[in-house]
This record gives sequence, structure tokens and C-alpha cells, in this order.
Amino acid sequence: MPQSSAILAYIEETYPDPSLLPEDPALRAAARGFAAHIASEMHALTVQRVRHFLRDELDGGETEVRRWLQHWLGLGFAALEETLAQRQIQSPFCFGDHPGWADLHLIPQMSNASRLGHDLSPYPLLLAVEQRCVALDAFRSGRPEAQPDFPKTDGPT
Repeated sequence: MPQSSAILAYIEETYPDPSLLPEDPALRAAARGFAAHIASEMHALTVQRVRHFLRDELDGGETEVRRWLQHWLGLGFAALEETLAQRQIQSPFCFGDHPGWADLHLIPQMSNASRLGHDLSPYPLLLAVEQRCVALDAFRSGRPEAQPDFPKTDGPT
């Protein structure tokens, strides 16, 4: 089954208890919108083949590709940070007392950004959510490098 959002939708529909989405309809929409921002506007930037295309096919040097990546990731993370800052009720995870739909999109994106050298220090709310999530066994065991088929030579290229 391809794509994280489709996998999470399958899990939500097949195993609805506990739900990955908040009970409140407005919070459900906020969580879906937060995750869609990551999937639609940020994730492709960190995909190796996209960066290689910029570098190799469009003759952007490593410095230009890195600058391009940092610019767009910065805008994306700033929007996510602002979204969390504007929540009417602050919570330990993106949209509730337990990690869910939005958190499951956020944590891999933050990991990718860190791997690619993006400074995440301007986003304290996102970092706090990340800290809470990565302390949980489910997040630690789900990380790509914890998988038996993870390529050990993967780097920031």
C-alpha cells in the first residue's frame, strides 16, 4: 500500500479504536489539514530524487539546492508552528492528549529535515511534540532505521 496518508486512512478505517483523529469535528479537520500541509507542500522537497533533479538536470549546485530546500522547509515549518500556536486549547501532541494523525505526519518530516541539516530550533512547539513522540516505543520501533530492510548507507545526498 503506497503513501503514508493512504496507509493511515486504512488503519483508521480498519482499526478505529483508538482513533488516530480527534473526536471533535473541527479538531479532526485541523489534524487532517496539518497533515495535508506536510504531505502536499513539504514532503516532496525532502525526497532525494527531487533534490537530485534540481542539482543534476537543472544544474543547481549543492549550495543552491540546499538554499532552496532550507527556504521551503522554513516556510512549511513556520506555518505548522503557527498552526499549533493558534490552537484554542494547547495539548501535549498536535491535536490532543495522545499522538495521532497529525503527529504521524509531523515526526517523519522533522526527522527528514534534521537529516538534511535544517535548523528546527525556531519551532519550539513542534520540537516539544517531537520530543514527546520519540519517547514512545511505537515511534522508536517505527523509525525507518529500526526496520530490518533499512539501507545502512542512506545519507543526506
